Amino acid sequence: LSNEFLQKRIEKAFINHIKEIQKNKNCPESLREKPMVSFIQGSKEELRRCISKLYTSDNIDFENENKSVRYSKREGLINEECDLLDKIICEARSLNATDIHIEENSVRFRINGVLEKHLESNSKKILELIERIKTLCGMNIGEKRKSQEGKFIYGNTNPVFIKVSVVPIISNIMENAESVVIRLVGTNKEPLKVCDLGFNSYQINKIHELECLKNGLILICGPNSSGKSTTIASILTEIQDKNKEKLKIINLEDSPKYLLPNVSQIQIDERFRKSYEKELENIFNQDPDVIVIGEIRNEVSAVTALRASLTGYLVFATLHCSSVGESILRLENFGLCRGLLGSVVKGIICQSIEINNQKRVLYADVAIPCEKIREKIKPYYSENQIEQLFVHYTNYSQV
Repeated sequence: LSNEFLQKRIEKAFINHIKEIQKNKNCPESLREKPMVSFIQGSKEELRRCISKLYTSDNIDFENENKSVRYSKREGLINEECDLLDKIICEARSLNATDIHIEENSVRFRINGVLEKHLESNSKKILELIERIKTLCGMNIGEKRKSQEGKFIYGNTNPVFIKVSVVPIISNIMENAESVVIRLVGTNKEPLKVCDLGFNSYQINKIHELECLKNGLILICGPNSSGKSTTIASILTEIQDKNKEKLKIINLEDSPKYLLPNVSQIQIDERFRKSYEKELENIFNQDPDVIVIGEIRNEVSAVTALRASLTGYLVFATLHCSSVGESILRLENFGLCRGLLGSVVKGIICQSIEINNQKRVLYADVAIPCEKIREKIKPYYSENQIEQLFVHYTNYSQV
């Protein structure tokens, strides 16, 4: 650091922090004396890696749920917030949770699509926990008025990709309250086969037919935590197996849920000007056979999906909606022509996961458009009338 005033402020803050630790009767002897503070040259990225290493437990055993959690006991003071974060992530993974919600004085896990309260804590502990998470993500800890997003890899022996969203909320419990949602993505997770997802035999046959297409748009629809990414990952794996890995598949995602072999995965990050639209311009020069657009969420991504399918590629995309008719209306709201959609959409898979007798149950509708749908679909057709222009293969089977 070259700013002398800033150096003095940091030195004073660090010494005050040590004084608070010294008040603890369990304070290590190495911290009993007044510390000497010095500054060295370093980049922001080096600082981030250093902090991540300090506050990431590398020796947690995630493989066996029945074993007690093992933590590396480093010399000196063990940070309680780090210990709490370790426990939360470890237990979330052991319960196969997809998301962790931290709000005011509670921590909840999303398991099988349902939020379940995991623990309650006082507001001070929650604030400290949020600050630790924001530090690992490289976020601005002092910024509590604006939303922030970040990500980091947690752990070394069995790493997990963590995506974090922080949003300011109104609270009667604390000032400057924030809601934190953590998405957990296992980096070593392998997708299931399509036949293992819960589709019936008729649906599986239709999905296999869609996998053999050379061009067109295939939509995977459903709410959050409905298994859309798993379905796409399974389909892509089967496409590569059938074609003996001779196809070029490019996957554009905001944050990849699976690391797929022989699939070029590109992470979309608007912060670094890596948008769907700009990346699509680049991947056209990559000579792809199949393009995956992680999520259609606005006009830009919708036009991107349509443009890619019209250019002669087989395109898969996800969409947050619950039915075939709703998906067409949603794309129309994004500015796409209904008649043009009728010519490029080759299939729509709508799915959701429900809990029945404490078991996960998949409800799915694999819809195939009827012949000459572009001529039959009218601008004034309602959602139900659009549904009738598709042949539906539905099920309600246990996963």
